[in-house]
Amino acid sequence: MSIVIANDYYTLDFSNYDSFYSRSSCSPVGATPYTETPNAGGCWISRIIHQLFWMMNKVDRSDKAIVYSVGGGKRLVAWKQENEETCVNFHKLIGFSSGIKFKLLVAITPGALACSTMLTGCAVGTGLLLFEADGPPISCDSYFGIFSHDKLIAWSRSSAFEFTSHDKFRDCYFGSMYLKPTNGAKFIIDSDTEKKGMSFQFAKLLKKVYLP
Repeated sequence: MSIVIANDYYTLDFSNYDSFYSRSSCSPVGATPYTETPNAGGCWISRIIHQLFWMMNKVDRSDKAIVYSVGGGKRLVAWKQENEETCVNFHKLIGFSSGIKFKLLVAITPGALACSTMLTGCAVGTGLLLFEADGPPISCDSYFGIFSHDKLIAWSRSSAFEFTSHDKFRDCYFGSMYLKPTNGAKFIIDSDTEKKGMSFQFAKLLKKVYLP
């Protein structure tokens, strides 16, 4: 597994795959994409919601440079894996290469309930995952502190995190869930992910069934 943090553009490297699929709203520079529905395994509902299933843009291996770009202060993150499993934030995922399949992870544990992630999408196989971050991304190589679970973009399935919280009632039930990565955790977070209103917190409250 390797993480490449780009600025506002990323040039595809076809050394480990033949094709790349991206959201229909993401148009590459350097090639005319096909319109295609990829067969990338499960998580169909999440992929449909985030435009990663139906009517995607497809580019094939090319001798010319094929570039994806973003604007508005956003950044691109390339996550390369070999026969690995990576948990993904579909909201941040722009596209994926051939060789990547998806499956749904179901976890009914206190940790999953606390983070409201009983259902998590997992990318399996060898290839490239391309993500979009709202601000400068931070990888596990340069950050080992505490962060909100909402900031996670992608993380290796083998990664382990510890929960951190104050023991007051309001902190447990109305605050965000903060994580501390353990040694060896592989992940990347978005430094500028913004929460939108208290309703989001109240929705999560219904899923927090453990006692402080």
